[in-house]
Amino acid sequence: MIHRIVIILLLLILLPDLYRTWYRHRKKLTPRPVRSGILWGITLLISSATLVLANSNGFQSDPRWLADLYLWVLGLYVIPRFAMSFCTAVGRLFRPLSRRRRNWGRPIGLIIAIASLYIFIYGMTIGPRQLTVKQTEMTFADLPNAFNGYRLVVISDLHLGSQHADFVEKVVNTVNDQQPDAICFLGDLQNSEPQEIYPYTTLLRSLKAHDGVFSILGNHDYSYYIGNKDDAVRAANERETIARERQAGWTVLLNESHDIERKGQCIRLVGTENYSDRPQHQPSRADLRAACQKGLGQGTSKPFVILMQHNPLFWRAEVSRQADIPLTLSGHTHGGQLKLFGYRASAGRYREDCGLYTQGHQRLFVTTGLGGLVPFRFNMPPEIVIITLKTV
Repeated sequence: MIHRIVIILLLLILLPDLYRTWYRHRKKLTPRPVRSGILWGITLLISSATLVLANSNGFQSDPRWLADLYLWVLGLYVIPRFAMSFCTAVGRLFRPLSRRRRNWGRPIGLIIAIASLYIFIYGMTIGPRQLTVKQTEMTFADLPNAFNGYRLVVISDLHLGSQHADFVEKVVNTVNDQQPDAICFLGDLQNSEPQEIYPYTTLLRSLKAHDGVFSILGNHDYSYYIGNKDDAVRAANERETIARERQAGWTVLLNESHDIERKGQCIRLVGTENYSDRPQHQPSRADLRAACQKGLGQGTSKPFVILMQHNPLFWRAEVSRQADIPLTLSGHTHGGQLKLFGYRASAGRYREDCGLYTQGHQRLFVTTGLGGLVPFRFNMPPEIVIITLKTV
């Protein structure tokens, strides 16, 4: 995945200068060595930074501001410049067909470049801080009467390595203001390493709910996005991430379940580890059978099962075969962090990428989460979801 991103970035960076050099040579235009030298120098510097960051901690840097600076250079210089060059080249290609001397690719490219600047600046400054609270009610025929009106707060994808303390504090205070019965955190607490959690330990410990905070691991919580490929280092990081969550008072469900009882009736929270549909990049750790090993018919009444799984692809791959799991909660997609003209950037890869989905009597709710590896949000604000369970 990282290698594919690097190739795309290098193409965005290099193609405008390659095209410009080729065009001037083809048209035998007067050389501009100073200007060309400056532009190529900037291009090679950005290309070098791309390769350095790609070989570091998953496009992160220490200090963090270097990676942030790189993102701003991409958004303010590389992408608008590529848009202008690409549209100009396409305009020149089709100009003979239109029999007009004017290259309409230039003004179109300028419009796209200005629009991309607006989207980037808004998405990097205002968008990630527009925290929203979504309220939804779900009615189930098999929900025990003792849990009628039970309130779950669902949060996911904090990606603390890309966050600021004031936003994390706002999230914690907003969640606590809801006075939830239970909090479900659906994974990706970090970007790549547990060190990112250190500054926020006290804040995470202050999350409160009547029945507790329950969490699962996401793909970023296994430290597969670090430069060091030593399995022992990854395993140690994973243990530390789990330990940090438990030190915060969270119940971490690692292919296991937890019963919440009221008046002899039960809700069972089942937490599976991350499901990977690309095992060649990261092993799949989800084990639904192990997570449900308590058996779904124990206790004075049959428990109402709520499954927590980071990746929504698991719902169709495994959960849809389990008739006794009425509700699944997932995150992971971030809603693509970008929505334009009603289209979410994540919709191309995930059939269920945002909101509530129903198949038969089973439901899947996918939250768009709170953050991302890249601290960018446009028309897809970070969200806290309150789900109120109702009986028929």
